[in-house]
Amino acid sequence: LDLETGLVVYRDAGLNQTYFYPPGYGSFSCAAHDEGLPPWCKVIAGLPAPSWCAKAWCFVNPAKCDKVFEQSYYWPDSNLYFSYHTCGDQNTFSSWFCGSLASESSTKATSLVTVADVVEQYVYATRNRLEAMEEELDTRSGCTTVPLCGCRQCVCHAPFKALMDFSAASFWIHPSQTESQRQQCFSHELANTFTRVAGAEYTDRTRVAQQYFAEQNAGAFTMWPAMDWCPERDNPLFDFRLRPWYAAGSSGPKHVVIVVDVSAAIKADKAQAIRDGTLAAIRTLHWQDSASLVLYDGSFRLSSPNARDTSILPYADALAAMESEGGRFQKMNDTVRDNLVEWAQRAFDTG
Repeated sequence: LDLETGLVVYRDAGLNQTYFYPPGYGSFSCAAHDEGLPPWCKVIAGLPAPSWCAKAWCFVNPAKCDKVFEQSYYWPDSNLYFSYHTCGDQNTFSSWFCGSLASESSTKATSLVTVADVVEQYVYATRNRLEAMEEELDTRSGCTTVPLCGCRQCVCHAPFKALMDFSAASFWIHPSQTESQRQQCFSHELANTFTRVAGAEYTDRTRVAQQYFAEQNAGAFTMWPAMDWCPERDNPLFDFRLRPWYAAGSSGPKHVVIVVDVSAAIKADKAQAIRDGTLAAIRTLHWQDSASLVLYDGSFRLSSPNARDTSILPYADALAAMESEGGRFQKMNDTVRDNLVEWAQRAFDTG
């Protein structure tokens, strides 16, 4: 609080920016206190603000509040907590579900589109904010993040069966990568919007909810809630960009033909890299994808629709079999993907 002006002061060390908010910000009454205020809720160049900017909230005493509340990300060391639900705001899903129970099916469908629109708005607002940050990154320093591997404030949460912290978001980058200020500052901003979205939308901690972001250049990863997890310990080559949810979001639905040379002409020093690359590609496939695997060792072997048998075909017949989705393309699900991996591993092992 600025004692001279009565304005509430928010200093973002990572941004090297200071923001002044109106007297009574968050206090005294329920209101959409963030509406129109920077850095997230000020409409710039016509870009929409997140929907939580227009939601009513207030600061609360956690010892006396019986509603869902979250710790303030703006002032994490000040023991401030805020709540949308104290001000009567329902999360979007509850509003849709309760409102649709007594509705006709057509109204339900319209309401579900509204839920999807809210999610899309959150995603677009986050993207727009990160893109706007590009001009500010050169002036940033000291962006703080909570490590995914070694989260000290995480505690056991039974529904997740993991150590979690719902007041923060985790940041991870593979140890082989140089941790850049840019990636940390992106994660710092994402943690802010992720915790705000959670405050507005997440009301039942017996249910599982997560928000993800992976960065293309180095594979840096941010997730809410914060979690104590070290993926590189289980798999030294772990990369979030090879997860099905990331591949699906970056490429969209696709038909994939993976052709692999497993003939004797492949030298031993390249065989392992080919094997690892093929299996990694298969594991990125999503339920909206269709795929077929072709192995070449003098003849062509195609995976069958159940991916447990092989078909040996001349080249021309192999091409003909691949021409239609109804032929050798297999619609992805967990079972088909696992079978493809098993079939490929067996083919690599037997040559």
